[in-house]
Amino acid sequence: MRVLVTGARTPASLFAVRRLAELGFEITAACYTRWDYWAYSNAVKKRFLVPSFQDNPQAFAEAILAELSSGRYEAYISTFEEGYLMAYFQDAIRRRVKFIAMPFTEVMSMYDKGLMSEVAKGAGVPVPDPTFAPASYGEMDLIFKKVNYPVIIKLRQACNGHGLRLVQEPRKLAAEYLKLVSEYGLSENELPIIQRYLPGTLVCTSSLAVDGKILGHMAFKAVRTYPRLGGTSAYREIVDCPRALQYDFALARSSRWTGFISSDYLLDPHSDEIYLIDCNPRMVPGLAMGYHAGVDLVGAYADLLQGRNLRPLYNPSPGARGRMSLRDLGWLLRSEEHTSELQSLRHLV
Repeated sequence: MRVLVTGARTPASLFAVRRLAELGFEITAACYTRWDYWAYSNAVKKRFLVPSFQDNPQAFAEAILAELSSGRYEAYISTFEEGYLMAYFQDAIRRRVKFIAMPFTEVMSMYDKGLMSEVAKGAGVPVPDPTFAPASYGEMDLIFKKVNYPVIIKLRQACNGHGLRLVQEPRKLAAEYLKLVSEYGLSENELPIIQRYLPGTLVCTSSLAVDGKILGHMAFKAVRTYPRLGGTSAYREIVDCPRALQYDFALARSSRWTGFISSDYLLDPHSDEIYLIDCNPRMVPGLAMGYHAGVDLVGAYADLLQGRNLRPLYNPSPGARGRMSLRDLGWLLRSEEHTSELQSLRHLV
């Protein structure tokens, strides 16, 4: 199958094109910088530059639609967040090629942390309590007066810990919140969410669902994250977490989800309860580790794209570990606990 693939500088994009090529796909990569290393893989037959979907989303979408109109492709595959944008154009894409995507409003209901919290509550999936998603500056002021405990401030639409703030002293909440709003130039309908701070282990999942039923699933815990406060898991280990599977099922069922859906939970250290803190309706870097542990979700996605029957894929080998080397290095360099080790390393340079 001849496919056009878009992505970003992430291990998920690189693993996806490598695995798809192994399965016999002929891949053309559309990238928006010359530093998109995934597009230089031997698995890619051809690559070309398009405008950045972040800087100029309309031009990006027009470039992709024009390329798909060439007749050279049978399918389009997104491996990162540009897929959220292209979900808006899915009718136009499907007139040209095959494309797996949920409606744009459903995608944003999972990606936007404020909307996601409401979806989770409706599906019976716990989130940190309370979670505030102010809809106006007036509501924001009322929340400031209510909070008397440590909280986390989060951008509604962000990944990799961008914009994350821990506020341990409630009296500093208003200043930190408004500073973040100013720093990112947010409008009133983009105001960040505020969640009670919960310590715990980060447990992440990646699932592939069809019509609301999860047919492939893996879970892993973050041994280390970068940024350290909370972000991408830099060093991870596959775990057996039945409750994460239960809650992912509930999320997928609530919207009759089809495609990838990946969740981040916090595991309460004093119980076996987990709390949903983020959702990414796309491919994630942990897919490579899942593949080597026996759950080939990219292969299952390829079967779905080609109209083949999928067999359930669960329970990858617990204990398997993987890392994102550069992020893990970042964790080390930012760790005060490793100051003495770093000083020793400098003596060797």
